[in-house]
Order: sequence, then structure tokens, then C-alpha cells
Amino acid sequence: MLPDLQRQEGTTDTDLDDHIQRITRSIIFNRAETLKRLLLYLHEHRKEDINEYAIAVEALRRRPDFDPKFDAAVRVQISRLRKKLKEYYEYVPEEPRRVDIPMGTHDLVWSDTTPLVQLTWLQKGLAFWKNSRLTVTSSACIVLILISGFLLWKDARLRAETERKPSPLWHAFLGDKVPVHIILPTPAFFSFSNSPSLRLRATNVNNYDSIPQSNWFRQVSANLGQPRLESTYTVSTDTLAAIQLSRYFDSTGVGQRVNFNVSSDFSQDSLEHGNVIALGSYGTLEQFRDYLSPLTFHLVSDERWIDNTEPASGEMPRYPVKVEGPTHIEEPALIAVLPGKVPGLKIMILQGRHTSGLVDMLTGVVGSKRMEQMYREHRSPEYFEAVVYVVSDGTHILDSRPVALHAFVRK
Repeated sequence: MLPDLQRQEGTTDTDLDDHIQRITRSIIFNRAETLKRLLLYLHEHRKEDINEYAIAVEALRRRPDFDPKFDAAVRVQISRLRKKLKEYYEYVPEEPRRVDIPMGTHDLVWSDTTPLVQLTWLQKGLAFWKNSRLTVTSSACIVLILISGFLLWKDARLRAETERKPSPLWHAFLGDKVPVHIILPTPAFFSFSNSPSLRLRATNVNNYDSIPQSNWFRQVSANLGQPRLESTYTVSTDTLAAIQLSRYFDSTGVGQRVNFNVSSDFSQDSLEHGNVIALGSYGTLEQFRDYLSPLTFHLVSDERWIDNTEPASGEMPRYPVKVEGPTHIEEPALIAVLPGKVPGLKIMILQGRHTSGLVDMLTGVVGSKRMEQMYREHRSPEYFEAVVYVVSDGTHILDSRPVALHAFVRK
């Protein structure tokens, strides 16, 4: 494919190198370090006959005893890269060429889109100029118009690569000039004066002020001695989700309105001064239980399923974890956009074991289109709750898709 492309379109190795660099530097690949490394490896070795073992050991940094017969890591990552490339070209449709990975292979196949899409207007204009009996002045004007049009297109393309518009769903949530607070959960461990080597955590106790809320914790303290706040921590998936949200908001031009807080320092007063995005699992979102309890979708404490207390026609009464082999796990998660503490403000809750998968969906081109479609099918309610299945291979997020949505009515 490469020689044909070079001969027919004048594409050089430098053109292809630049194209790959644009892909890896784009916002679509911001957090996808493994996929960047895989794409660069496939590109650098595109003229060689490489196999799964070489890809696994040299690109994915697997151990030398890697066996593709028993480990599908290469096929999984190739599938993820194929989807990511599709997402990139949907985000930057003006690219003059594209690279694909045909199903069942790990070969990069190039194609050129310029003659069919981007330069048609220029070619037609030049043909009209050649075939017309125009004066020199008129011809010069047309040339200037064509050049100006090309420069405007190029400038628009550069702007598209550095800034994108938020999706309609995000636009509705963000509002106009409203501050956005991202709350990162920081669960806490406690030690006790009579058992200093013991560390305990209660999901509803994240600081000294919340100790009275837990009868169990008070009983433990009576036996083990005075509790002492030992440490707080963050969960990696929530941290990655918060970082990705920040990058997405930066790319849409609203990053200056965003600030971060942690649940250990969180005050209900924050809900009065802006929109809030709260990330976490069943155990780390205890402070938002008053917002979660009125919902019709409920993630159970061990996160093995989501109950649907008011199933509509065609909906399941329960959305359980699905395990389809060791490298395909689907886990339910919850997205809710609800009224805030003050009229006009909103709170978004992302609850599940893989909040980074929820953010992948909401900020990615393909995922956000899926969400938007379901959102529109339910008449675009101002407030809603939705069940999402996050698909993983046990380690990496492979996909996220919405499966049910209810309008939320303030009670």
C-alpha cells in the first residue's frame, strides 16, 4: 500500500511521519500512552514482517516468555488502537490522508482523502479559470480568492486541532460562565491508640466530624481506643478521570472555570457556588447519598449490579456484572445529572468502579455520540440518570456504552 500511495499521490515518508506525529500529539491520544507506543512501533516497522510476539515484547513491553496462543494482549491493544484511530478521524475530518488497521491484521494501511474531499473546490476553481476567457485582472482576483480560501481552511484546521466545542450534553451542563468544581474522593484510614498497627476504614467516615454518623465505628473505637486519622488516598481510576476531565475542559476553552477539591475538604457550601462533578464508587460517594437515594437506578454496595426500581418497557430490572471470558468484563456504572443546591446549578455524579471509563465515554467522539443519541431519544431531559456498561479486559478500559436512561423529576 505504501509504494502505491507514494506513486499516485506524491506522499513521502516525511508526510507519513508528520501525520503519525499529529495523531499521537492530539487530545484523542492524550492519555493513551500504550496506544501511542503501539502506533509508533507499527509505523516504524511498517516495511517489515512483524509478528504478535515482536509487538508484545518490543512495543507493549511484555515479558520474553509471552505466548500469543494463551495471551490476547496484542489483539486487545490492536482493537483499542483501531477504535482510537477512528475516533481521531471523526475529531479531525480535515486530515488529507488516513491510516487504518484492517480487521484480523496488525498492518497499517494508508489512504489519501485529499482529492475526494478537501481540494475539490480548489481543483474546480482552477479548471474554471483555465477554460474561461477572463482578463488578467479577473484571473488574478480568482487566484487571490482561491489562495485566501485555502489559507482560511488551513487556519480553521489548526484551530480545530487545538480547540473543540463541547458536546451538546456538556454545553447544557456547563452553562454560561458558571464555575465547575470537580470533587475527587479521598477515603481515609484510621488507626487506634490501643492497636497502632491496625488500619480501618468506614465508608461513611472520612474525617473526625463524620465519626458520629457511624455506630459501627464508635463501637470499634470503644474497644480499640482513641481513633487517629492515619492517611487519605485517591483511587487511580478517579484521579485519571479527573485529569482527563481537566484536559477536556481545557481543550474546549472552559478550563479557566474549573477547579478541583477533595472529598475530605468538601463542604456542602460548594454546591451553592457552581456546578459540581463528583467522582467515585459506592463507598467513596457517601457524602452525596442524599442525591443518589431518590434515583431509580441504584448501584449496590458491592457494585455487582445496578437495580432498576422503575423499569420502563424493554428495560431490565437489574444490570449485573457480565464476565465473558478472562479478557472481557462488563461492569455497570451510573451517570446522573441532578438539580444543585441552588436553582440554576447542577450536580453530575459519576459512580462506579471505573470512573475513567465513564469520562472516556463522555469526552470521546464515539462515546459522546452514543450518549447524545440516547439522551435525545428520551427528549433531552434537563436532569437524568443513566446506566452505562464499562468494558475492560481486567486491566484496560476497552469500551463504554449507555444502556438505559431515565428523566429525573425533582420530588
